[in-house]
Amino acid sequence: MFIIDNLQPIHDSIFYSQDIIEKVEYIPLDTWVPYREYVLYSTKVENLQENDLLSITTEFEVTNNTGINLMIASSVKLCDSATSVKGNILISANGFNVSPSMHHGVMTHARQIKLNKDYGDKYVNVIIVAASTDAKPIHRLKIEKEYGHLDIMVFKNKNQD
Repeated sequence: MFIIDNLQPIHDSIFYSQDIIEKVEYIPLDTWVPYREYVLYSTKVENLQENDLLSITTEFEVTNNTGINLMIASSVKLCDSATSVKGNILISANGFNVSPSMHHGVMTHARQIKLNKDYGDKYVNVIIVAASTDAKPIHRLKIEKEYGHLDIMVFKNKNQD
């Protein structure tokens, strides 16, 4: 059970969801760290304040047409721009392998997080990486268009304006 101490009842919530189109169609495969990071989804969230509660869900689908085993991983970060891969980690990176026989993989993240300081206007960015030790320069991971989403609910503390 996850308990947040001293969270006051909310009086306002703001839901951010839009017809998001994936920002990338293909991800080149890296062979070793450091992996190149790409922004898959981004949504601007305004006036984030200390004690706001964020509820984030995101999902996307990939297709492995490379003929080799590969790894995908993703994280969710609070960033300064819609294109930034640097920022405060909201959901830590996790990943899995997609084999040629598996062919498709779906990544899902969900988390609720209480902010510990004021952030103002920020972007919630879904970051993706892909890699394989067998990768050649021609190998790319396909991101399925319009198969995913990024939804954010901001619950405002009732004692804040």
